[in-house]
Amino acid sequence: MPKYLLQGFLAAIVLALTITSPAAGGDDCVSPCWRTVGIGVYQNATAMRDALSDAGRRIAVGETANEIMGRPLFQYAQSPKRLRLYRVTGFDLGYHEDGNVSLRDIYQRASELEYDLCPAEVGPMLRLSYLDQAPGEFLEIAHLPVHRYGGQAIRFMVGYDGWTLLLLGNVGDLETMVPTQSLVFVFCKAALIATQ
Repeated sequence: MPKYLLQGFLAAIVLALTITSPAAGGDDCVSPCWRTVGIGVYQNATAMRDALSDAGRRIAVGETANEIMGRPLFQYAQSPKRLRLYRVTGFDLGYHEDGNVSLRDIYQRASELEYDLCPAEVGPMLRLSYLDQAPGEFLEIAHLPVHRYGGQAIRFMVGYDGWTLLLLGNVGDLETMVPTQSLVFVFCKAALIATQ
């Protein structure tokens, strides 16, 4: 078997083992865990972009999201593992009134509640695994921004506008002001299982 076919076959097996939904997650994802996601399946931007292009449903990748997947600061996990994901609203973090706070404040408050920032790789991997996303839902991935070539800080957002599954890049660093009530964040917790 040619090497490139073998690599593709192995990647498909690892992906099937590491990407799970709440229904398939078994004991790995219990309330309030929302779902688990695998990282470390794709080792570079080309492989990740190919996977997004070959997904079972049409995925549109925004220009800034596409760019930061290839940046040196975007580090791909070297070995496959799963992370527990948590959908967290501003209300969950204790913001009970409308207003804006810095992303740094959101992340600090989440840390106090024992949520962890995700690796940036969670953005595209969640997009690959969350193909049944509800129309109108947009989730901000809680990760340290990755800087694009022009210097702008970018964060991933996974959304579905009712027609197309989206992987977008939001411009903004840790001092960016965000609404406390309308955004829904995805935070992580420690890795569950390293897949050998």
